[in-house]
Amino acid sequence: MTLRLSDGRLAGLLYLLLVLTGIFSLIYVPSQVIDLDDPVRMLALIGDNRTLFAAGICVGLTAYVIYLALPVVLYRVLAPYGQSAARLMVLFALASVPMTFLALGEQLALLDLVTGENGPSEAAGAQALVRMETYFRYTGLASIFWGLWLFPLGWLGWRSGLLPHVLGFLLMISCIGFLIEFAGPLFMSGYSGSLLSTIAGTPSSFAEIGTCLWLLIMGEPKAWRREAA
Repeated sequence: MTLRLSDGRLAGLLYLLLVLTGIFSLIYVPSQVIDLDDPVRMLALIGDNRTLFAAGICVGLTAYVIYLALPVVLYRVLAPYGQSAARLMVLFALASVPMTFLALGEQLALLDLVTGENGPSEAAGAQALVRMETYFRYTGLASIFWGLWLFPLGWLGWRSGLLPHVLGFLLMISCIGFLIEFAGPLFMSGYSGSLLSTIAGTPSSFAEIGTCLWLLIMGEPKAWRREAA
């Protein structure tokens, strides 16, 4: 089997960049400016923090470009251990990207609503609320595929020996967690503050950060390196 020695660590580097850019654009920036309970105030916050909000959009764009490259690199590493599963991994990951770009389009539209000289109006606030609700719908749909691609990744990582079994298992469990996170609010009022929400979201934090660090530090197993040599 011919394997480029850099593939494992390249995947780890891309994964780490994806995690960092995702935290900034999906968690940090919204925590600073998004207030769905008061859309007029939200527009004012975006106007006061326009550079931060614009940076969040640009970093989000970077994250989704990385998300296009990461499964391709992982495919090169993992395809010999299950080509069908590796193809599913790539397809699930890529399927999310159009929805995430649509979500970014909704954020870009918000910038057009914060240009009023006398501050945001009630009408602009109503439009902003619609934009952000649409943004969250797109990211919610994308999160289905953010979860689905983790199952074949975890299974292939486990099977190939690229990852420790515990990380492979956590990645597969994380897939279920993402699906619960999407379906939970549909069937359960007050889901976001529930114990189930906390439990469902926990495995992916450990699994994805652990996976990117493992790949970045360890690369491919030594046996693969000897075979490649």
